[in-house]
Amino acid sequence: MDKRILIIESDKSILEALELTLTHEGYQTNSIQYMDRLKNVDWSVIELILIDHSMDAYKGHVLCTKFKAEDLSKHIPVILLSTHPHVQKISRDAGADGYLEKPFDIGRLLTVVSDYIPQNLDSF
Repeated sequence: MDKRILIIESDKSILEALELTLTHEGYQTNSIQYMDRLKNVDWSVIELILIDHSMDAYKGHVLCTKFKAEDLSKHIPVILLSTHPHVQKISRDAGADGYLEKPFDIGRLLTVVSDYIPQNLDSF
């Protein structure tokens, strides 16, 4: 089964770095830089959502709250990505399952992702 991660990130360079890192590790990604693309998401294949907290048009914690209230997405773990000094509290208040402080360490990113989407052990 594909391990599909929805990435919602306003910074193109961070979005590309996330995509590159995660696909290199064997994850499938759907990436969104602009909110109008959300209507095209197939929620049935998403296993994890990474959201930039500080987007121009929308705040990530607002999207998180919305996702956690919707039947199609409420079961999907959400991780907020942020430089905000209170990201832990913001994430908790929004109902996020976790957070990563920017700039984040690639090893920490992969650990957090694998906590929610375990790697396939059949390859060993």
